[in-house]
Amino acid sequence: MADFTIDQGQTLPIFEDTLSYSNGKLAEPESVKFVMRSPTGTEPLNLKGTAAVVTKAAGTVSFTPSASDTAVPGNYLANWEAKIAGSPMTFPTEGDLWVQVQPSLTASEAMIVGLPEVKDHLFLPSTDHTHDATLERFIKGVRPLIENLTGPILPTTYDEWYEGGHSTIALRHVPSYGYGASPIFVLMAVSEYRGPIEYNLSLVPTPTQGSVYSTMGHGELGTIVRRTAGGGTYAFWSDPSHPQQSVHVVYHVGQEQVPENVNMAAIETIRWWFETTQAVGRGSLAAADNETMRPMVALPYHAEAMLAPTRRPPVCA
Repeated sequence: MADFTIDQGQTLPIFEDTLSYSNGKLAEPESVKFVMRSPTGTEPLNLKGTAAVVTKAAGTVSFTPSASDTAVPGNYLANWEAKIAGSPMTFPTEGDLWVQVQPSLTASEAMIVGLPEVKDHLFLPSTDHTHDATLERFIKGVRPLIENLTGPILPTTYDEWYEGGHSTIALRHVPSYGYGASPIFVLMAVSEYRGPIEYNLSLVPTPTQGSVYSTMGHGELGTIVRRTAGGGTYAFWSDPSHPQQSVHVVYHVGQEQVPENVNMAAIETIRWWFETTQAVGRGSLAAADNETMRPMVALPYHAEAMLAPTRRPPVCA
C-alpha cells in the first residue's frame, strides 16, 4: 500500500510524515525538501510544491504538491531530505517512500476488465481498497499477454511503416474474428513515399472501384492490397534506399466488446496471480511455493484454454 496517495492533477491531500531515526528516536529537522523520482527515471522530478517543517521538536514535516507535480499518474519513489544540526540527512533512513498518483477518471486508459469485476471474483469487499493498486497493476499486465494470443481487444490506432515491392501487405495487428468476437477494422490512411514525396492512396471497398492510386483492406485476413484501374493489383512502391519505410499505414482495430471468454480468462489469470502470493498456513510458504502439479507460467493453462475460441494465427509483416 502506498505511503501517500493522490489523484492526478490534484493538490490535496497534503503529504504529512514524522521523521525518526532507525532506533525510533524522533529527528528534529531544521529544514526539509521532498524528493520524488519515477522508478524508471534517472533524475528526480522538478517539484513545484512546498515542503515545510511543521513542528521541529516532534519531527513532523509536510509537502503540499502542485498540480504539475501530480500531472502524470503512476508510482513514484520518494524521500525527505532534511537538515539536522546543519548537516543533510535522508528519511526514511531505510528504504524509500511510495507515492501513488491515481489516474483521473476523465483521462484514464481503458482496461480489459474492470476493478469491481476482479474484486467480486476474488470475493473482496468493494469497500476494501487495500489491494486496489496491486490489482490495477495486474489488470494492466494481463492485457498484453492476452492480446499477444488474440490480437487487439481494446480498440487501438496503429501508425506503422511497411516495405513495398509486392501487392499485398499483412498488417501487424489483426483483431480476432473468432466465436463471440465483435471485431473492429477501420483502415484510416495508406500512402506511398517516393523519395520525399507522399502519394496518398484512396481507400476503396471493392476491386471494381479501384483506381491507379488506391488500396483495399480486408479485416479478417488482416491485409491491404494495392489496387489499380480495372480491378487489378499493382505492387506497392518500394524505395530503393529505404524499402522498410516505403508504405505508411494508419488503422484502427480491436473489439466492440470484450468477449466473455476473454473477460473470464483475464479475471481468472488475475485471481491466479493474486492467490499464488498468499500464505498457505505453513510457515512462510506462499501458494506459489506450494505448486507441485505445474510450473509457474504467465497465463495459467485453464485461462489459455478459455482464449482458444478467440485466438488468431500469427501474422507475418
